[in-house]
Amino acid sequence: MAKVKNLFVSPKKGEWNEVSSVEVEIGGFKTDKNFGAKNRQLLVTDLEILTHYSKKPGFMNENIVLEGVNIQDLPPGRKFKIGDVVFEVVEARFCVGQSNETEGKRGVFVNVIENHGTIKVGDTVTVL
Repeated sequence: MAKVKNLFVSPKKGEWNEVSSVEVEIGGFKTDKNFGAKNRQLLVTDLEILTHYSKKPGFMNENIVLEGVNIQDLPPGRKFKIGDVVFEVVEARFCVGQSNETEGKRGVFVNVIENHGTIKVGDTVTVL
């Protein structure tokens, strides 16, 4: 079963805070600097990518780390749900300043497209 492993909020440039829960609305994480962006509101990666490259959660400046789902396999337009909140994949996030080996394996940008609420570490993830 897929679940939320870690959550990170960036209230301002250069600052990343790991949190156990976060308020989500159409527009993204309410307390994140990218809240309200029209595209690419949140960066989502999966634990398997981080583990493969021996990186700890938070290394890639991601907002959500998932476990049990290969986020790279979700094409643009694919939706997934955490709690009552529905997210839509916008595009793959490519690695910057890293080897070609990791190209395209950083995660995906998503937008919040339906509902609002609190998501928390341990919540179930359902691919729609």
